[in-house]
Amino acid sequence: EDGLVKRRLVLKGPMKGGYRMARASHGISAPSPPNASEGKAMANNYYYEVLILPPPSAKEITENLPANARLGKGLQKEIQDQIRWEQLKHELEKQQKLEEEDANFVKPTKRGKNTQKNNSPMPFHDETEPGKIMMGGHVRIGWSMRTGDLNAPVGYDRWSYGLRDIMGSRIHASRREDHWGGLPFGPGDVVGFAISLIPPSSGVTGDASSQGQADSLSNQASAQSKRKGQSKPTQPSTNHIRFFKNGEPLGDFQSNNGVRSGGAAFDNIQSGTYYPAISAYMGGTVKVNFGPYFIYPPRPSKLPSGMKMKPVSELCPPPPPPDEAVLKAIKERAFPKKTDEAIVSAFRDAVRTEAKILYDAYKNHMQRHVEEVREHREKRRVSTNDLPIPSESNEDVNSANNSSAKKS
Repeated sequence: EDGLVKRRLVLKGPMKGGYRMARASHGISAPSPPNASEGKAMANNYYYEVLILPPPSAKEITENLPANARLGKGLQKEIQDQIRWEQLKHELEKQQKLEEEDANFVKPTKRGKNTQKNNSPMPFHDETEPGKIMMGGHVRIGWSMRTGDLNAPVGYDRWSYGLRDIMGSRIHASRREDHWGGLPFGPGDVVGFAISLIPPSSGVTGDASSQGQADSLSNQASAQSKRKGQSKPTQPSTNHIRFFKNGEPLGDFQSNNGVRSGGAAFDNIQSGTYYPAISAYMGGTVKVNFGPYFIYPPRPSKLPSGMKMKPVSELCPPPPPPDEAVLKAIKERAFPKKTDEAIVSAFRDAVRTEAKILYDAYKNHMQRHVEEVREHREKRRVSTNDLPIPSESNEDVNSANNSSAKKS
């Protein structure tokens, strides 16, 4: 059960063939236009993050290559160097293990004193070191509409927007831009993906072919609000996408006199429903985190003034407790008054059994989710003050998740 849940959150690219896009089941749409009595509608701002995992070994890659595969000289050398490094690493690990086994071996000297073998670990490069570029396996991650081509990488057509691990390039409609302010990322890095969709009444519909412009309409709105004497804008003014690496915003993000602006990778994008999307190649591997807790939460200081992010996990409400599910099902089923009580009782039992399975699975997932986020934060020395304490029960974790959803 635990392994199944973990596998559902990990995506590994195929070893043969090209990129293939995987898309989430729940998407983000612009909020409905507000009624006169409702006031101004808030933008829909959502966020998810991805942990980049180590790719397959060079040996595994070469073993899975088609017999007729043709590799460029550069890639051939890269694979050969990687194979030699993996062999060296294996030998070093083997030697270190032998030294650990001999750690208690004591040899007498001529003077009667004892000497102990030096069992200090031999260093080797850690493949999970943040920033290491993946050899062979690569990923492109971002947002896609349902019309985005699943048999192509994220950013291939006008319906998807992606971030590339090499150079941190942004890609849309197969147009790649390397020097927009992105950074390369690799195993050990945590990459964040945010989208903001404004109400249609805001008058900006967007254009799917427009590249991100960090100093465009969003920066113009900030400048206008400063000229009007406003210290901080309260709402995003355009549909846009922004990216983060290890908690830091990418692009031309600025903070002047307390007003934060810019940093959009793709600005004035077309309105529609966008889904988290990932494409991987040659075994590129990632672990997705839709929230509600993140390794690097989108802090207000890393976002334009007035912007707040909601986790993508809020798009999928948690299952109700079994008793609540039974009451709701009975109300919706509306049995006739003369229905045999045994039939109604059997229906209640069936609903309660199914609801309990879902509810317990969700509680277990939430507990594991908090534990994993805490572990990664502690490794990176990121504050864990907002996480439920380990001694809290599953019910407390569930309550914390529900309350955060209501606040948003």
